[in-house]
Amino acid sequence: MKGQTPKVSIGLPVYNGEKYLASAIQSLLAQTFTDFEVVVSDNASTDGTAEICRWYASRDARIRYYRDETNRGVAWNYARTFELARGEFFRWQAHDDICLPTLLECCLEPMESDPSVVLTYPRLAVIDSQGELLPSDPTAWRPRSGNSSVQPQLSSTTDADQRRLDSPLAYQRFGGILLHTVWCLEPYGLMRSDAVRSTGILRNYCGAEKVFLAEMALRGKFHEIPDVLFYVRRHAEQYSLLPSASAQRELVNPGRIRCPLRLPRQLRSTWGFLCIIPPASISNWQRIRCFGVLLRYAFQVSKWKRIVVNTIRDVGISDGYLKATDQQLAEIGDSDEMQSLGVESPRQTSAGRVAAIHHENDVHWSNDSVVVS
Repeated sequence: MKGQTPKVSIGLPVYNGEKYLASAIQSLLAQTFTDFEVVVSDNASTDGTAEICRWYASRDARIRYYRDETNRGVAWNYARTFELARGEFFRWQAHDDICLPTLLECCLEPMESDPSVVLTYPRLAVIDSQGELLPSDPTAWRPRSGNSSVQPQLSSTTDADQRRLDSPLAYQRFGGILLHTVWCLEPYGLMRSDAVRSTGILRNYCGAEKVFLAEMALRGKFHEIPDVLFYVRRHAEQYSLLPSASAQRELVNPGRIRCPLRLPRQLRSTWGFLCIIPPASISNWQRIRCFGVLLRYAFQVSKWKRIVVNTIRDVGISDGYLKATDQQLAEIGDSDEMQSLGVESPRQTSAGRVAAIHHENDVHWSNDSVVVS
């Protein structure tokens, strides 16, 4: 890999991720498409993260490890991995998630065949800290149909994405992100690096990931891969489950002097949506339609009532949804139901194998620990 420019760059930002990091790296090294690099940016971890990264980097030249001695926050670390990337295509990989072996191969094909596509994304399933499937909708990065609640629903993996993110019209894609997107996990698919470079990437505030996605939607079409190729892990230490919005803001941008007046985080992201419309390379007619979409987004009265209450209570970005316990989720369904939809537990896949302890050379890893000997 030295001296060569890889086709795909994978940015893996991490901070104190020793518990799940090896699982994530192992799933990347198992990819059927092999012309890639993994850019690991360690944000001043104090656990065994550095040791794990150095072990893998010493054994596979595709892994490039960088470490900063100061914790600069999640947003900075995500942006840093892209700054260091060299590939024509780029994706982010969270340190606690797992991708199946064909993710890169399947995401790359539509982008090489259609230059108007700037982002491809697969469907996903949700797993717990032990790698067990949770009975959550495998199309979970879309909004729930009907009345939203804390109870996830199972749905067929053959359901097509209805957000019109593949529309040739920019304002329709923009609306699909602002009005109909919840989890903003699409960047864990694959993106054109040139398109990402033309955006503001991730700004230093909560909710910036949705602004980034909206900006990407103004650059070109999205394409959905109709297969579950990605496992999102739900566990107590993740950003979405931090106990308060204040804790989440500190993780995104640590050490920043905060305004004593607590304001809704959505004000910042709404301003972000407004700022990305004027410079977009779209027709004036579509620009006007995008402003119309933003007005619809801004004047959702029932939503803003809830936002004000949550701001006063310092409720985090998950808005209570992810606080549903595994026991509550188990009452809705189980792994057998997920498998009936064609979704395998990562315990059963070659990419996952997260429950068993592996013995590869002199590294032994599981969900609970990683020991480098």
